[in-house]
Amino acid sequence: MKPNKIVINPTHTPTVAKKSTAPILRAYYRPFFFAALPLSLLNAILAAFFYSFLPPLVPLFNALSSATDRLADKKMIFLLPAIALGINFVHALLTYFGRHYDELLLTIFNFFTIFIQALLLAVLLRNILVVI
Repeated sequence: MKPNKIVINPTHTPTVAKKSTAPILRAYYRPFFFAALPLSLLNAILAAFFYSFLPPLVPLFNALSSATDRLADKKMIFLLPAIALGINFVHALLTYFGRHYDELLLTIFNFFTIFIQALLLAVLLRNILVVI
């Protein structure tokens, strides 16, 4: 019986499969992190910056019929940044738990989040600029 010989070919190098690493931010998370969160934080920063310049009563509820019902305490100006941060938190959770769905659907959902944040920022700026 002959012993089995192992022949090593010096010119042959085994190919090692490269591990594919996922990007840190997947494509459907990028619009959320690069646009929605900064808009929400800008909303909070502007409310904090202009707080000292506001009069004691600010027109916050413009849809109400009575002029006295439209006015609110100036502390209520932080309601809009709180809503913006809450929406961001809920939408981030929905995007995270929905990551197994279609990527296009998640991207559209995150652009909708950006649109909401831009609207809340516009409402805050309008309310601030009306009284200053």
